Amino acid sequence: MDALGLFGMERLDADRPNTSFIWQPDPFSFVVTLPAGAAGTLSLTSSKSGALVGAAISVTTVPAGANAAVALGYDQLGQMWGSIEQLLLNLFGIILAGVLTLYCQKLLWRTRRGQWRRTPKA
Repeated sequence: MDALGLFGMERLDADRPNTSFIWQPDPFSFVVTLPAGAAGTLSLTSSKSGALVGAAISVTTVPAGANAAVALGYDQLGQMWGSIEQLLLNLFGIILAGVLTLYCQKLLWRTRRGQWRRTPKA
């Protein structure tokens, strides 16, 4: 991209207010990660796991991973480590959301199964 003039060090170092979250993790890191993890788990457990799982996971992992690679290429280790931290937080959030979703599903099914057993048959 450097050779074609499409990207350069000045763009990597420039202020990026709309995308700084990719390499500067904060509490809002979970705003996208938790729903993506829950959506992915729901689609897997409901036999509708087509493109939704890939899209949900990609939204939370690809930007941080890509920025880490670009920052490493430009020897911007601070930005690279921030991106890796964001990536790890995203993966943790996906796993946490998945576990919580499965736990809620288990409770729901247990409750529903109990209701079906108590319902008299006509």
